[in-house]
Amino acid sequence: MKRVLIIQPTLPSYRVDFFERLNASLSASGGALWIHYAERDVLGVSAAERLPQGPRLSVKRHVSWRGDRSLPLYLPLVPREAIEWAEVVVVPGHLREPEAMLSALWSGLRGKRVVWWGSLPPPKSPLIKWARERMLERVDAIATYMPSQRASLPPHLKRKARSLNNGLKPLAAPPQHTLSQRKRAVCVIGRPSEKSLILPWLAQLHTWQGGPLEVHLIGTSKDQWYAARGALEPSHLPSHIKVHAHGYVEREERLMEIMGRCRVSFYPGSVGLSLLEGMRAGLPTLIAAPPAPHMPEREVFVEGEVGRFFTLTPHAHHSSSQPFKGSDWAERLEELLSDEAWLDEAQSKCFQQSARFSTAMMARQMLALTCPELAEPDEPS
Repeated sequence: MKRVLIIQPTLPSYRVDFFERLNASLSASGGALWIHYAERDVLGVSAAERLPQGPRLSVKRHVSWRGDRSLPLYLPLVPREAIEWAEVVVVPGHLREPEAMLSALWSGLRGKRVVWWGSLPPPKSPLIKWARERMLERVDAIATYMPSQRASLPPHLKRKARSLNNGLKPLAAPPQHTLSQRKRAVCVIGRPSEKSLILPWLAQLHTWQGGPLEVHLIGTSKDQWYAARGALEPSHLPSHIKVHAHGYVEREERLMEIMGRCRVSFYPGSVGLSLLEGMRAGLPTLIAAPPAPHMPEREVFVEGEVGRFFTLTPHAHHSSSQPFKGSDWAERLEELLSDEAWLDEAQSKCFQQSARFSTAMMARQMLALTCPELAEPDEPS
């Protein structure tokens, strides 16, 4: 079995179960896992309060590089001990980090197996496309986040690639009650950001004309809500609207307690892992219809089965000026909350889909990339 080093921008809570599962599989045959990470990355994502149990861990910190976030510099660089120890080195796919580039180069020269792990956003220029393909040709294996990213690779690169099927930890105890038995409640999962559009949406919540509505904000605190431009405090909302701002919730039991009260999940902006978070709890999600620039996780969404679309103002994600003017989010959300027979069918389909995109699947696929001798047949693209 192999000694595997994974270089990470940070180690967020939603990755903990994946790393523990991978470490358990490696350890079962005499291997080991080492993770090198920062306590906070350049995008503001923090490491989990409870770190993975089992792997060796080393910590780096981000150093400002003239205010340029496109070239993150971390110190210390990957410990030489870690590079010498590892037989397999997994590097971030963007390779914008000097330490990751140096580690990949040094590992390749020393004959170690190098695995590229990342997304494949559309290249901004032919030069970037050419450079990325040359880089991918030189690594030993490629881990994409989603099946479509693997499918987009040229045939000679696809042969050494696998989709991890980016996902979340399978729930030990998913919420049990069918959706039609619950209150007319919706959860909005995500941090307030330009991408999420959560704060601009909250500023429009007073326009809701549908039936009774209970909103649970997970990841958005009261302070963040009240500080938003145009925000209304609960006392200024119509009496049939109740909003609960829970802030960041890490404990699974608490998260499921909140989501177990809801019928649906709603994401105003460019959805990513929030879609998977709702899906594993059996909640269909209302998201913006194309061409909204969603994250790769959008791939797990099947319109009409595990959620539905609403129409967002064109270019809303590129401008903060009234992104919900002319949007039909309220009408579509009312339809979703009221279609009880469909909700119960969608709940079952959400559970089925979330099983395909989970940390259990991710660990199995990463094990196959780092230890090819243990690989199981991959799913067709």
